[in-house]
Amino acid sequence: MSSPASSDSPRPESRTGEAAKSGLAGTFATLLAVEQGELPPSALTPPSAGAEAELVDRIARRVVEQISDRAVREMAAEIVVAHRGTAGAREEIDRIKARNSAKGETSFSSP
Repeated sequence: MSSPASSDSPRPESRTGEAAKSGLAGTFATLLAVEQGELPPSALTPPSAGAEAELVDRIARRVVEQISDRAVREMAAEIVVAHRGTAGAREEIDRIKARNSAKGETSFSSP
């Protein structure tokens, strides 16, 4: 025989099964099921701290690796651009000096 509560609403497993996939919605569905007496209060117990800490640690490591990799690439690109800019400026200065010396003019003079 089924209880009157189970005939009026879906079973807690079916109600929370899909909602659990979406995180926050699953938490609220579990809370509602507990309030309606469909689940015991122990269903609201958060996951163990050890599992959560491990997950946070794994995520943090991955973020640091990706940020580090991205930062290294960006820094390398900036160094290459700066080097090319410096080399280009030096070449232009050398051209100007060579052109001025061929004309008999002095190099850059300070004001």
